Amino acid sequence: MTMVTGNPIYDAIGSIGIGVLLIIIAILIRREVKDLLIGQGVNPIIDRQMREFLANRDDIVELYNVLTMQLGPDVMVAIKAKMNTELSAQQMIEQINQTEADFKQ
Repeated sequence: MTMVTGNPIYDAIGSIGIGVLLIIIAILIRREVKDLLIGQGVNPIIDRQMREFLANRDDIVELYNVLTMQLGPDVMVAIKAKMNTELSAQQMIEQINQTEADFKQ
């Protein structure tokens, strides 16, 4: 704009505007990256869907706790639940493995 108008104030205002915009974007990105680095919990809607899925399993008698942690694009899930005690140890292991496989889908 200085070349067109001969007044450098327009270039200065534009540079300040770009600087302010970059600062705002940096703050927003920093907040998002910080949440991902410290392991934020998963979205509440997804958390509710996971709990409903687990509550509908026949092999789970009682669901005590579901802990989630967002790790980049992946989610780590820790589940504390009471399993059906009528099953043998081998059957429980198979049910846990099946629940894990179904859970991933």
